[in-house]
Amino acid sequence: MKKIIAVIVTVFTLATVPLTPVAAVDVFSNCNGAAANTTICKASRTDKLFGPGGLWNRILNTFTFIIGAVAVLMIVIGGLRYVTSNGDPTQLTSAKNTVMYAAIGLVLATMANAIVNFVLTNI
Repeated sequence: MKKIIAVIVTVFTLATVPLTPVAAVDVFSNCNGAAANTTICKASRTDKLFGPGGLWNRILNTFTFIIGAVAVLMIVIGGLRYVTSNGDPTQLTSAKNTVMYAAIGLVLATMANAIVNFVLTNI
């Protein structure tokens, strides 16, 4: 269990650590000499497929919402099973596992969302 938590923390840390701005140089290469904050430069960087309001971003946000809603529902179900277990060890273990796996799934979905958003914005 400690190894799983260590791996999750390591992956989350590596996913959220700011990287060197190597890809940022290519982001402004389409500005044609214009300042980075002008509307010409901003319009040249927008993309309907991978941009901030692009198709993949909307699909990712939809899946993340669905996964988050299911995980929260499973945490509630696990909590109810824990309360109604009447001290039965097998039911207690099953309820604890339900809550634990739902929480792990929620963390993994959040990390996956962060990683995919990072990749999509830096393509």
